[in-house]
Amino acid sequence: MNPEITFLLTKPWYAPQQINEGTAQLRERKIFDYLEKRLSMENYKIVRAPFRMATIPQEAFWREFYSEIKDWSGFEKMIEDFRNLSFPPMIGFYSGPNVLQKIIEALGPTGVSENPADTIRGKFGNIYLAKWKNVAHTPKSGERERQIRILWKHRLA
Repeated sequence: MNPEITFLLTKPWYAPQQINEGTAQLRERKIFDYLEKRLSMENYKIVRAPFRMATIPQEAFWREFYSEIKDWSGFEKMIEDFRNLSFPPMIGFYSGPNVLQKIIEALGPTGVSENPADTIRGKFGNIYLAKWKNVAHTPKSGERERQIRILWKHRLA
């Protein structure tokens, strides 16, 4: 049986006064450090260490990547946000037994009010924005294979 493989993708949204690459890299590195510390007690391995994508993916990529939620009322606003990313996302790949569920637990719920302080979204939610936004993404179980194929197709994995 092949080991389970999944990924974590950051969403580097910053307010204008916070935009500088050093700040972005430090915050995103802290996200991955926090995740890897939580995973360190589990039998997992880093498949591909976190790296910054070379360029911000085009709108077509985001529409394909998130196509499963295209009927969501906030979909077009989310796509607009992706067009205005401050920096390309960082992405890291992980493998191990039940690693997807472990990352989902570490990431925390999507909504800001639902996030305890010990989750990635609760700890690193961008307080500099007028409206809180998700700081990272990991696929749900049914999305993982399709999203990894899309990352490969766009040479991001």
